[in-house]
Amino acid sequence: MRKHQGFILLSVLLTLTLLCVLILSQLQLIVLQMKLFNQHHDQQLVFHEMEEELKHLIASSTSLTATHYSLTLNGRGYSVDITEAGFFPCLPIGKNSSQHWLVHLQAMGEKKASLEVRYAEPARFKPCQQGNARPIQAGVQSWLYQRYPYYKNSGRLVVI
Repeated sequence: MRKHQGFILLSVLLTLTLLCVLILSQLQLIVLQMKLFNQHHDQQLVFHEMEEELKHLIASSTSLTATHYSLTLNGRGYSVDITEAGFFPCLPIGKNSSQHWLVHLQAMGEKKASLEVRYAEPARFKPCQQGNARPIQAGVQSWLYQRYPYYKNSGRLVVI
């Protein structure tokens, strides 16, 4: 029995060491998951701020004009770029042809992200020359959200 007491002590110590290593690795995993959750939460806040700012920008203007400017919202800097995408007579809104705009909002600073919206509004009447008109609703047609640094497939394109 005395010969095996050292072996039993050694195996108990080895088992306790292995158990401590497993516990420490699980604690490290929990800390990493908390960091990931907080980072995801921050990205969601940036996205919702950008979305609300674009909704406010589109709702407050009676008609868009091509422009570029910067703004600060909740301590974050944003760059706004509005460009005209053109007139589309074969995508009518009601009886009028449609005029499309690209509204690009980009967050500056440490948490870079961009949100681009394609917005359509009624324009003067132009007949569709091709004869295959597809009626659409006024408002947001599609949007694209991207986080930076840019990784392949990091953007989500949603067509409404």
